[in-house]
Amino acid sequence: MDGHSYGVVEIGDQCWFAENLRTTVYADGSAIPEETDNTAWAGLSTGARCDYDNDASNVATYGRLYNWYAATDAAELCPTGWHVPTDDEWTALETYLGANGHSGTEGAALKSTSGWAGANGTDDFGFSALPGGSRYDTDGLFNECRKHRQLVEFFAQWRRCLVPRHVQLRSRHLPERLRSSKRLLGQVS
Repeated sequence: MDGHSYGVVEIGDQCWFAENLRTTVYADGSAIPEETDNTAWAGLSTGARCDYDNDASNVATYGRLYNWYAATDAAELCPTGWHVPTDDEWTALETYLGANGHSGTEGAALKSTSGWAGANGTDDFGFSALPGGSRYDTDGLFNECRKHRQLVEFFAQWRRCLVPRHVQLRSRHLPERLRSSKRLLGQVS
């Protein structure tokens, strides 16, 4: 999709992208509009994308940020065979990691071995999580600035975050309009 190929990693019975999504088009080929203006971003009710801090140099490493409307658009954000993971699928990943020697250190097992301020991870499964950040829906400002390596967020209705000084994978319910990076899930063949 959009000329990008993505690394994948199998963890338990799940197959995940080993990097964040960076497409500019939906699966049907239609464009995902880019929005760089903070005020316009905050008022969106349709699908959109942006580069973290509106800086295209962030895309190759961190992927792009997408809003809820892009993730749920009928044109489909994900390539064929892939989808935005549900809370249950994230929970299954956490359960697998915990049952396989990483109870209480699930986040460290997913974090990359470099790129984090504070504590890097062990990346035991090749998931290679990097700080991805997000963009507020209330004012369009960027949250958890990548350059300070504060946070990685994956998108579903629940936020999963990894923070520099912690080894846990944390979750909390998200409002629909929070914008974040996407790690996709597919079927193990």
